[in-house]
Amino acid sequence: MVRKDRPKCQEQALDENLNSPAQFETCLSTIRSTPSTVRSWPNPPAYQNAAENKASDCNIIDTPSEETDMTSQPQRLLDHLAARGWTVLRTAPTSTPAAAPCEAHGYGAFLATFTELHNANQTRWFLSAADHDCTADNAFPWHTLRDISLEAALDDAGRQAVLDFWQQHTPIYMSVAGDYEFLAIERHSGRIVHGIEPEFEDTRDVAPNLAALFEDMIAGRAMAALLA
Repeated sequence: MVRKDRPKCQEQALDENLNSPAQFETCLSTIRSTPSTVRSWPNPPAYQNAAENKASDCNIIDTPSEETDMTSQPQRLLDHLAARGWTVLRTAPTSTPAAAPCEAHGYGAFLATFTELHNANQTRWFLSAADHDCTADNAFPWHTLRDISLEAALDDAGRQAVLDFWQQHTPIYMSVAGDYEFLAIERHSGRIVHGIEPEFEDTRDVAPNLAALFEDMIAGRAMAALLA
């Protein structure tokens, strides 16, 4: 599969349900390192419409953090993935912020540990800070699955349901190894959901929180299949 560049992220719009781009940039600038390399996949969709995508193409979790020990667990997951042949580009230890707006549910601590995290053929990956703020040189940005659903929606109500879902969920993992699929954090509760085509928004709960998801993967249980 051929690597391709994508256009620069479109100018971000404000939305009453999202933090400002300035706040998001302040958060991510503390954990962003060099942009990740371009990933490869078949025929990414061409849907682009900034006006209708007012929900913003830069995601952030904005709920209070859970009291979950995420100090060493992200590093254990990175070690586990490296042992399985994944490409793991780690950040310097000093990249971890003491506190940040995107720290909710331990996700900020996880983002602070790497700049690139994908399998050998780049068909499965965890989204990086650069992916979320649209600075990654990546032709398959986080909102691609949302855009596919918007194209497929039959009416305005269907489109609004899609936008509502992606305003309430932040994707953390994506795969194009077979059927397009993803993992996302539900912003309010921290639950982890799994979605797969053709109905991406018809998700199922797979873990109560990020820590439980990582433990499941490290232990080789159900969600470990996503790391193949």
